[in-house]
Amino acid sequence: MKTVLYANSLWAFPALMKLQENKQLAGLVMPDYSSEELRSMLGFMRKAGLPYLLVKREEIKTVLPVWLKSLNAEAALVLSFPYLLPEVAFNQPHRGTFNIHFGELPRYSGAAPLFWTLKNAERYTQLTVHRVNKHFDSGAVVFQHKVPVLPGEGIGLLANRLGVICATVLPQIFSSIKASAPGELQAQIELLRKPSADDLCICWEKQSAEEVEALVNACNPYYGGGMTSFRGAPIRIHEVSPADTAETFFGSPGTIIHASSQQGLFVKCSDYKIIRINVLQTPEGIFSGNKFAALGIKSSEKFVTVEPEKSVIAHETS
Repeated sequence: MKTVLYANSLWAFPALMKLQENKQLAGLVMPDYSSEELRSMLGFMRKAGLPYLLVKREEIKTVLPVWLKSLNAEAALVLSFPYLLPEVAFNQPHRGTFNIHFGELPRYSGAAPLFWTLKNAERYTQLTVHRVNKHFDSGAVVFQHKVPVLPGEGIGLLANRLGVICATVLPQIFSSIKASAPGELQAQIELLRKPSADDLCICWEKQSAEEVEALVNACNPYYGGGMTSFRGAPIRIHEVSPADTAETFFGSPGTIIHASSQQGLFVKCSDYKIIRINVLQTPEGIFSGNKFAALGIKSSEKFVTVEPEKSVIAHETS
């Protein structure tokens, strides 16, 4: 099935390569702005001698439909593309245009499905393929593939793994597309909002050790780490792990109960369980918990919850 791929991220690279390997790639559409990821895919297309289009948002209704018509592709797949496609574009391929959504629909709709999936400590996510229509994430679902979330897996690792899985299940996706018919099988859904800065904050007084770990995983790397404060300075926590201990420690949530260059940095959470901070970032740099502990950090010192403005943080794309 000759297919156009819309992409904005290296998450789409495995599918891009698989389509080319199977001689199914009709062309690639990318947003017209500069990034290392886009340059990598652009280099791939140039080397393969295949058509590609760099399109600006204002060209979606004019340049894109004309280019698509010249390809005469049978279908189109959207994977991490940032612009809502107009009807004149998504109806251009004979079988239609289909969005590959890294999340369960309709529960995890919107542009940040993996953030909310991980923050909510879900054990599974879904690779969902649905027909594109004039609303985000509301077209008929034609394919779903359940994927376990691995222990300690951050959003970057999960997204990349889903990209690889997507390439492996392309035959099943195409079979489902061939068997599908245009329709509006999903009810109108309410899109989950993009994370705000407030959503990225670790609330030591309220969040359990599992919730802190889930938030940190949801923030690594695209949202810059879980936000907290130490000695009045902003801190971003990039990786934590549960600490197996049955001891009872005094102090309020956020208190460092042990810090050493040999064993690392251990912090108390609201459920009285302890997490080990493995990687964190200060204004001075990125450190392992062990190295940070060696900088004179003392037990009984505290990480403090911060209250930033609720500005929207945009990283994922549905």
